[in-house]
Amino acid sequence: MVKFVRPGFAENWTIGRSKLAGGRRIVTSCAGCTSFLGGSTEVDHILDLLFGTRPVVTFKPPFTYLARLWLKRWFKQEIG
Repeated sequence: MVKFVRPGFAENWTIGRSKLAGGRRIVTSCAGCTSFLGGSTEVDHILDLLFGTRPVVTFKPPFTYLARLWLKRWFKQEIG
């Protein structure tokens, strides 16, 4: 939510992370960061790397939060 709460900070952070990566791929555990950083550098979500998948559907805020609720519901039904 940083992009919506403090857009200037988010943009400066993205520029800084991209420069720090120096052209290397960034790995993150945050879906929001994956989406936000993906506009300026190559980025992967750690779960995509662990499970060998690529995201089929990408959500943009505020739908990312709905996707989290769907995932939470799925976990409760499947795992308990």
